[in-house]
Amino acid sequence: MKEQLAFFELPEGPGLSRHDAAHESNTKFCIEVEETLVHCGYNESPNLESAWTYIKNNSFKDLYGANRHSAFVINHPRLGQSG
Repeated sequence: MKEQLAFFELPEGPGLSRHDAAHESNTKFCIEVEETLVHCGYNESPNLESAWTYIKNNSFKDLYGANRHSAFVINHPRLGQSG
């Protein structure tokens, strides 16, 4: 991705680079996602053994063996993994 759009309006100033603005926007977005998950009845868990749980900042290997990072992994009660 060559360009990244901010999810939120961010203050502009001489000390705020485009990279800093994108990072701050992503952080605010993740906070809103987590608040929404909690509001919907999900709980943070160190594993996904039961439904209605989620993990934050999960590392995994993709199909090609590269290390990747997922902001959230969610075990949905109907569509998630069977426990």
